[in-house]
Amino acid sequence: MRLRPASLGGRDQYRHEPDHLMENIRAFFDYLLENPVFLVPLLILGAVLVYGILKRLFKVVAIVVIAAGLYYLLMEYFGPGAPDLGLDPAIFC
Repeated sequence: MRLRPASLGGRDQYRHEPDHLMENIRAFFDYLLENPVFLVPLLILGAVLVYGILKRLFKVVAIVVIAAGLYYLLMEYFGPGAPDLGLDPAIFC
């Protein structure tokens, strides 16, 4: 990878040329498309990654739906507000 100097504050610092980096990325993808032997494992890995993410999302959605359903049933059964236990609120102050 080619580096070019960038003068910041008189120091010799180097930064990557973005055009050259893009050329390397394009060359890498061209190489993968020309050689499916290397492309297939990457596609399988990507599919497993997407499956794992979707699986976790479905679990979270299922938990939220179940919790919302239970909350709705609780509100239907007991009604909104706390049940009156017949205790004097002054004893809790």
